Amino acid sequence: IPFIVVSGTIGEDSAVALMKAGAQDYLMKDRLTRLAPAVEREIRDAAMRKQQRDAEEALRESERCYRLISEHSGDVVWTYHPEAGHFTYVSPSIEQLLGYTPSECLSMALEDFFVPEFRPISAARMRKRVELLKHGGAPEQAEVIQGDMLRKNGTVVPTESLISFPPGGQDPLELVGVTRDIGERRRAEVALRESGLFNQQIVACASEGII
Repeated sequence: IPFIVVSGTIGEDSAVALMKAGAQDYLMKDRLTRLAPAVEREIRDAAMRKQQRDAEEALRESERCYRLISEHSGDVVWTYHPEAGHFTYVSPSIEQLLGYTPSECLSMALEDFFVPEFRPISAARMRKRVELLKHGGAPEQAEVIQGDMLRKNGTVVPTESLISFPPGGQDPLELVGVTRDIGERRRAEVALRESGLFNQQIVACASEGII
């Protein structure tokens, strides 16, 4: 609520104390011509302060929901600065997927997680994407990258990453990604293909007509 002090006897010390306590302005009674403009200004400012508070609250709620989802998801959610070459956030599920703690990942580059033979490909794709974005390019908003990653213990895990790219010209650039283990899906695809080949062999060898 806008609060303006009007007094004929207020001293400077009292005025300062009132402003510290939350008053927006103070006027002397012999200068009441300032009252109407001061009231109008404070009504406008109060509306702006409310809009700012509402926006800040909406941002806090959005961040709270984002953290809640990312920290309880089986997929790894991350944010990455490609120009600096390191992550700015990695969700706790990275430990289950690759064996690293989130804090360990903050000093690593995205290509560091891939198997050696895939790292040059990953780095080249990222450099090309960054150049496009820095010069205002408008590439597709997201890209899916599949590649084998190395766990901290040296074993390999097949992964799929969905990377969301910001609009061109944003500074600094920040990517948002979701990475998941697709080992089960690959095994299911192999089993499905093998099942299809097996069924084709049955049909080819059958003496009955099959439609």
